[in-house]
Amino acid sequence: MAYITEAQLEAYGDWASTDALLGDVITRAQQIIDMYTGRTFECTSDDEAVRYFDSIEDVEGYTLWLDKDLNTVGSITVNGDVIPSSDYVTMPRNEKPYYALKLRSTSSYDWSDYDDDPMDNIVVTAQWAYSSDAPADIQQACLRLAKYLYDQRSASVEIDRPLLTADGVTIMPMKLPGDVADILNHYRRGVLR
Repeated sequence: MAYITEAQLEAYGDWASTDALLGDVITRAQQIIDMYTGRTFECTSDDEAVRYFDSIEDVEGYTLWLDKDLNTVGSITVNGDVIPSSDYVTMPRNEKPYYALKLRSTSSYDWSDYDDDPMDNIVVTAQWAYSSDAPADIQQACLRLAKYLYDQRSASVEIDRPLLTADGVTIMPMKLPGDVADILNHYRRGVLR
């Protein structure tokens, strides 16, 4: 799923006709955003995937620390046992994305329950994304970045390397447009542990 549509990019760029390159620059812009922030910003109900966790390394007491943003939990198994949703809560409690799952103190289950090997003992099937729909400012960053990438195709000056002016001043290239970087810096995923 794309954060923006070709029609939105056409309107933003004030271009009269559809160009086959628009879909490509949207895909590239979205990939740059995801790589820069360490996140995926949207998913659909069909985007459930399985991730595996270690019963020792990824657990601290009642808490299972996740390595990606979690939008919606499908199912959780520990040592082959399905954990009912009534036995755990999401962290944070009231907003997404979730970064951990915490067993209730009344639960009879234990993240550290394993037979022979704790590795990949916890299996979480879920939508691994920041949200169901990309936030409005991420959509704006994607529009701006996609237009920037599209405009690069006809730039008369190489903007990907340092330039030397006639006065001898070196102009360093911008890695991302400043306004895009400002938006994305807010969303950069940090390491919790």
